[in-house]
Amino acid sequence: MSTYNNKVSDATRNDDDDVFRDDEIPQDQDAVVNSSSSFNINNEEEELYYASNVRQVVLSKFVITQVIINTLGSFIGPLITFYCLFGLLSQGPYVWNGSQLVGVVVGSLVGSPLFIFALMPIGIPEALKNGWFYKLRVKDVHPKWLLCVLPFLRDDKRIWRYSTIRNCMLGLICGIIYVPLAILIARYGVGPTLTTWELIFFNVIYLVCLAPPITIFGLVGYAMEQNINVIVAKMNNDPNPLKRVLRRIVVSIGMTLCCRES
Repeated sequence: MSTYNNKVSDATRNDDDDVFRDDEIPQDQDAVVNSSSSFNINNEEEELYYASNVRQVVLSKFVITQVIINTLGSFIGPLITFYCLFGLLSQGPYVWNGSQLVGVVVGSLVGSPLFIFALMPIGIPEALKNGWFYKLRVKDVHPKWLLCVLPFLRDDKRIWRYSTIRNCMLGLICGIIYVPLAILIARYGVGPTLTTWELIFFNVIYLVCLAPPITIFGLVGYAMEQNINVIVAKMNNDPNPLKRVLRRIVVSIGMTLCCRES
């Protein structure tokens, strides 16, 4: 009788175990579903960092803010600099084809992009995280003729990974329009001779007009997926704000002025 009861008890326990295991199956399935949902959410969050077109990058808060800052900076800084150079250290009148005008017009094609982007990468990680800036894939660049006009948006050559090369190329591309137009205005609109203040304001206004396209399309180059990933990876995330900024300044200058990959 005791043996019979033990068998019944064992059978009951086996049945209970079976029921328990059956109950666990849906829970495991729920865990799989929850894990899958979590994966999808992470993918969706990752997609939030990507722009679907160039226009979305251009109209982002970070780009608009940088355009305003750099435009104002291109007025105040050069105004003081040119006054010291052409108002104090030398005196007018100046000729329209002199080095004081042509040198600034041509030299700014390289100097302006390098100065504008010297410290630009410092704030890119936070701008990206807060949704003020976006990543951009090559396949999402529309219209496609932009890839021909601005070849540094492509990912077909490693040379475009260097921000120094990208920025200088952008300046030269802008120069195709800006240089002839500036020389014509200097010769027939303001010249052939310019007073001290005419030269100063001519050069300042030229730099102010150059700043917006340089900033906008330069930042589009930074936004390209293959470039911005490197920037985010290299920017220091030290919890100490002062150390973080100082280390980022060193890295940013190295990227922009020392031809390091970014």
